[in-house]
Amino acid sequence: MDYRTIIDDHAGRPFWESSARRLTFAELDREVARWRGFLKGKGLKEGDVVARPLYSLAEAVGLPFACWSMNLLFMPLDPRLKADSLDHVTEQTPVNLWLREEDVPGDGIIAAGGDFNFNLFSNRPSLIILTSGSGGYAKCAALSRANVFLSAQSVAQYFSLYGGDRWLHVLPDFHIGGLAVWLRCFVAGATVVSRRKVTEPLPESLTHMSLVAAQLQSLLEKGSALPRLRAVLLGGSAISTSLTDKALRADLPLYSSYGLTEMASTVAVKKHFAPRDAETAGAELLPGREVRIVDGEILLRGEVLFAGYFKAKKLTAATDEAGWFATGDLGLLKQNRLTVLGRRDNMFISGGENIRPEEIERHLLHIPGIEAAMIVPWPDSRFGHRPVAVIHNAAGHSAGKIKTILAEKLPSFKIPRDFFGWPAGVSAGIKWRRAEILTMLEKGNLSPLE
Repeated sequence: MDYRTIIDDHAGRPFWESSARRLTFAELDREVARWRGFLKGKGLKEGDVVARPLYSLAEAVGLPFACWSMNLLFMPLDPRLKADSLDHVTEQTPVNLWLREEDVPGDGIIAAGGDFNFNLFSNRPSLIILTSGSGGYAKCAALSRANVFLSAQSVAQYFSLYGGDRWLHVLPDFHIGGLAVWLRCFVAGATVVSRRKVTEPLPESLTHMSLVAAQLQSLLEKGSALPRLRAVLLGGSAISTSLTDKALRADLPLYSSYGLTEMASTVAVKKHFAPRDAETAGAELLPGREVRIVDGEILLRGEVLFAGYFKAKKLTAATDEAGWFATGDLGLLKQNRLTVLGRRDNMFISGGENIRPEEIERHLLHIPGIEAAMIVPWPDSRFGHRPVAVIHNAAGHSAGKIKTILAEKLPSFKIPRDFFGWPAGVSAGIKWRRAEILTMLEKGNLSPLE
């Protein structure tokens, strides 16, 4: 499959629209041509890296396609990155052109060369995405066009995305989850419908959505009629029972996913049913993804697996000799269905016992009214560390009541010592990190639950 075939097949269809603007596939092609002219004037050569801060690809919709048509690597960056993070990126990746947010090609800039084209399934590194890892500096993951477009194609097929369909886009495009929406719509001839927030008015003609749990909560709290959808794909964190039940009562076709940057987004998908007892265990693996469990850890391989990480400006492989990538995630695999149990590096010791935070979080999220939960290790003079819970407690449960409920499912050493309220506001990067929560606790910024 090549770029020109898709453009020609869907030329008159809308590729992207916001509440104020619309762009057809043919108009996208002209935007790509303008960006090609702009980039050609910078003296770049094949294999060079072009970096640009952006929240939404709508700010530079033709840029990645222009980069790929010239065999350049495109690197979208969070506009909110601080100086130390940008210094880290500079140290790790060989960036040849830093674009500012205000850098856009002029109306008269068009590259010579007629109808350009490129192969969507090239194995050359073409995209660098900073991972949203659990701590420290992000890693600079390099993916090929084959990685991202094969992933886009398989997800589009799984969710029956066709020409004329419309996928709501409200995720940041400096992460793979947001950027993947654009690529799925491109290969399918569908439309990306952009909104900054789900609380904005939404068109009735939507067919698909990609959301995180907080966005789904906001959507359900709006109280207005929801579009008739074929899929609501949820990622980013564990989903509370309360939220799942609300979504199913609203007749939303709810799916949750397991994915990661290094696998070009989605690896496995689980459909949710009412009643929940009808649900199958684990998420279904998508085609082209292979999974092994070794010592409890999820290992991945397949056609969508990334090329490696940039370290000290060199592309470094991150797989073993057989091509397996160790994710750091713990899981179970039964009958080709994957259950993710948590992160290996989140585990800590309390009184000689292993504590896996995600296990406790899952039990908390099954308590009606608890809509978000995070377990962190807190220093303890007797046990070394004890689990402490930070929760979004919409039902107003007391700490004592929550401990009583947990005692029916968990041994005493896994029951949190203390409970605190969820932080107000929205975190950069969609979800809170454990390090951020620990810092808030250390500073006394979170309110204890009585």
